[in-house]
Amino acid sequence: MSSIDQMMTEEEVVANMFSLFQGAFDGHSLSMTFIIYELAVNPDCQQRVYDEIVTCFQDNNSSTNQTIGHQFDWETLSKLDYLNACISEALRLHAAVNRDGRIAKQDYTDETTGVTIKKDQVIQFSRSAVQRCPDYYRMPDQFIPDRFLKHNKHLLVDSAYLPFGLGRRMCPGYKFALMAIKLTMAHLLIRYKFVAIDGQTVLKTDPIVEHYTYCPEKLYLKIEKRLIFN
Repeated sequence: MSSIDQMMTEEEVVANMFSLFQGAFDGHSLSMTFIIYELAVNPDCQQRVYDEIVTCFQDNNSSTNQTIGHQFDWETLSKLDYLNACISEALRLHAAVNRDGRIAKQDYTDETTGVTIKKDQVIQFSRSAVQRCPDYYRMPDQFIPDRFLKHNKHLLVDSAYLPFGLGRRMCPGYKFALMAIKLTMAHLLIRYKFVAIDGQTVLKTDPIVEHYTYCPEKLYLKIEKRLIFN
């Protein structure tokens, strides 16, 4: 087959771009939901993130008269280690896309179980099952952002963290997505405090759709404007 025969048609390009944009929009909004939820039900972590943002912004803008949070540059964002750890931990607990799949290129028999996977058979696994496995994470169902801080990263297993997939077929825009999430969270947390409502702030998911997309049915929070911001 010549190279010209392998080129995508205009309709295929449009369809693929539509899928990418839709996936990026849904993934970003769901990830933000889970991060805000975890910070609301873990107020000590939220306060620690807020203090870090204020400190970093003031340190990087000490010679200017900028209002706190008016603008976050790359240097300020790169120093928000604890915010980054909170984002990573929230994505570990709540993978927006819960299923990953591959197609077998050849027959394969597992020596331990004796199970044979046939060529062209679709194989799926749960990202959440991997990311909450006690073999890889201590107290896997608890929100512990410190596990992603630099001095603890040597304890992590790279292949056990899959919010954007892994290998050559992982999300092509994951670096941009992480920076966008980090920037958005910095702007939100410097302005607002997210507070859990007793008996109402409970993360419930739809069992019908969580097979692929992990999405909350309802999520009630209280939002308070921070007085320091003007």
